[in-house]
Amino acid sequence: MSIYLGSNIKYLRKINAVNQSDVASLLNKGATTIGNWENGISEPNINELNTLTEYFAISINDLINTDLSKVPPDDTGSAHVRESAGIYGKNYKAVQNYGHNQESKDAVIQAQQITIETLQKALMLAEEQIKLLKKSPF
Repeated sequence: MSIYLGSNIKYLRKINAVNQSDVASLLNKGATTIGNWENGISEPNINELNTLTEYFAISINDLINTDLSKVPPDDTGSAHVRESAGIYGKNYKAVQNYGHNQESKDAVIQAQQITIETLQKALMLAEEQIKLLKKSPF
């Protein structure tokens, strides 16, 4: 499928401070399966790809076709996108695992509000870059 898929899964996992077991439990797989994906031995199916892209807040296209480790931090606001992906991934896990009490509910709400703020910053940067690109002579 892609020369970047495995390395991108590993990269996203590391910047989100999650281990293979965390990703495996999200997908009801074993950690060995995640390791096999990261090493190019096997690949996730389309449903697993969809879950990964939701968890890491990234498009399937970017997950498969872009070497995410080489995207410069200032390219199209990717520093904010990476930050929001990390926050979103942690929030996704928190929502899945919260203990159904007021304290954990409040923590998830606060984390989601931070995610929204971070994504709004990334959106503003992207809009500014679009404006600049439209004014560009080439």
